[in-house]
Amino acid sequence: MIFVEGDDGKVGSNRQPVAAVSADRKQEEHLPSYDDAAQLRDAESNVGTISSASESIIPSHPPLTSKPTNFLSLTPKDRSITGCYAINPFLSIPASLLAPLLEGESEADRKNLDLQSKQGYIDVDISLMTPDESDSNLNPKSRATLYLSSNHGSVSTRVYAVGRPIPFFLNVNCPNGQVTVYLPRSFCGLLLLTTKHGTVSLSNELSANSTTLSQVDMTMRYFLGDFSAMTEDEWSGDELKVDANNGRIRVRYVDELNVRKPGLFSRMFGL
Repeated sequence: MIFVEGDDGKVGSNRQPVAAVSADRKQEEHLPSYDDAAQLRDAESNVGTISSASESIIPSHPPLTSKPTNFLSLTPKDRSITGCYAINPFLSIPASLLAPLLEGESEADRKNLDLQSKQGYIDVDISLMTPDESDSNLNPKSRATLYLSSNHGSVSTRVYAVGRPIPFFLNVNCPNGQVTVYLPRSFCGLLLLTTKHGTVSLSNELSANSTTLSQVDMTMRYFLGDFSAMTEDEWSGDELKVDANNGRIRVRYVDELNVRKPGLFSRMFGL
């Protein structure tokens, strides 16, 4: 089933993601602080005001807590992955400092960001950075490649285009949880959304800007943005691919973030 999801009417952004969160803190994240509760009450009592001023409230990108990096690979064995990651696909990293490739992989298979959680959930902000136009010595791949995988938890990610937008391919694998993806307004490309036992829902605005292409087996195909950009050539622009065998898939614009921040159990089980 395919649903077009309406706006929740409550918009705001005071989230300040960090690069790493301890196990103790993650256990406490679902308990709202006094300030959080007050902010939520204020937001709920002024829904109309917040909605009408959403563009001035929501930042263009989350606070950067670390310098941009490239070819970042995190594969913790028994914990979740959270935080804010700034990726500059133009940045050169010495080969000796890169994570080893899997057997059969080549440098062409290396991801600009590779996050894989074996036992936990993933809840991250991704800022795609670009250098100054004057820096012509840095050559990225044809498009940035981002891979997120959680075997036993949900995946939630917000992608921000910081500076000049660059094409990217976001591949999300989540066989046993819900997937929520927030895309930048600059996204122009394919959506390939696959779920066997869940549903696919697009926000109203995102759906209005999408062209439905097909449904083959359990995969819904859309083109988000100006469809005239599509040609007969192999597509090398923006692309979102989601495989969620048993979970729901939701896709929205990043400036459609909600006031309510999901608690620990919501992110683990996609509630």
